[in-house]
Amino acid sequence: MAEQIILGSSNGEKAPQRRNMDDFKLEDGKDVMSPKYMLELPRPGAATPNKDGDLAFMVVSNYSFEKKKSDKTIHLFSLSGHGPTTTTLEGSSAFWLDSRTLARITEKDGTQTLETFDISSGGDSLEFSFSSANL
Repeated sequence: MAEQIILGSSNGEKAPQRRNMDDFKLEDGKDVMSPKYMLELPRPGAATPNKDGDLAFMVVSNYSFEKKKSDKTIHLFSLSGHGPTTTTLEGSSAFWLDSRTLARITEKDGTQTLETFDISSGGDSLEFSFSSANL
């Protein structure tokens, strides 16, 4: 069982008064980490590796107060410690079809489209061949 510890004085003194927060205001500026700026920072999701374990993708969300919406990008990167660098695709929902094919489903004007990206390594970059089909 836990023991409670009294954080006050044992000699009968009263606890200090709480600070008056009536004059509190948030600051804004280039050198201030405001709540608005903090909410606009990119938020990475969990990385999802392919079945071979040499590539992974990660969805990064970035909220804009100006646009009043969140944009999402898919970052594809190598897990082998050398070779391909990060490549970015617009979008959010992605999944592996096999170890070299990344897919996503997009929707525009009520039409869903399956987009696939065949991935190959070319030196220090990732190369894509793109195809799409209406669902």
